[in-house]
Amino acid sequence: MRYSKFIAGLTLATCSSLASAGLVIDSINVQMVSTTFTARHLGGTDEERYTAALNAFESSEGSVCSQDLGALEGVSYSGTCGGGKRNYGALYTITGSLSGGAEFQFGLDWGRGGFIFADSAGAPLDYFNEDIWWSKNWGNSDVKSYVLADAGDFSLTLLGFEGCCDGINSAQYRTWETPEISSFSESPQIPVGNASEWSTLEVNAVPVPGSLPLMAVGALLLWRRRQS
Repeated sequence: MRYSKFIAGLTLATCSSLASAGLVIDSINVQMVSTTFTARHLGGTDEERYTAALNAFESSEGSVCSQDLGALEGVSYSGTCGGGKRNYGALYTITGSLSGGAEFQFGLDWGRGGFIFADSAGAPLDYFNEDIWWSKNWGNSDVKSYVLADAGDFSLTLLGFEGCCDGINSAQYRTWETPEISSFSESPQIPVGNASEWSTLEVNAVPVPGSLPLMAVGALLLWRRRQS
């Protein structure tokens, strides 16, 4: 009887952790390539500009590095991919799921402009025709803030270009339980009093509910082995 109670308690605790996760990040991938391309002063619509920038990124003759990251913190061309400290492009893809609302902040060093967008319904494709440098300071005016409040799976895409200075990029987030904004938007107004503390954006995938009984049984077997 006590074993079944142990399994039930462990499963309930794990389910509670899953339910209260709010924001789950499944993966953070970055691809970096050596290129002199600049995304600034591009013509056409934002979508046409993004297509041109992505084509230039993908067709670059420079070496390409692809890394799955544990966290988007202090990522640079030289530190992450062993490249130099100038003339590169970076493409970030972030996937996860959301219940409630989340605000993201991106600290970027994109001297040659870039783009940010989400696959959420109604989310804009934001084009930055400027030199972005957050100076490793979350209070800097170049930090880009967004809210995502559509429950379910999502992905975020960041594409930017840097001409010098290593291009150190980081991201952080905070969550709240009740979504009050229904789209991905820059410079959001959120219920700050209900928000969590800021945390580094990192992979924190939790098991799907179907795997929880297996976890409980495994933990029980380990516990019984230690008791014997």
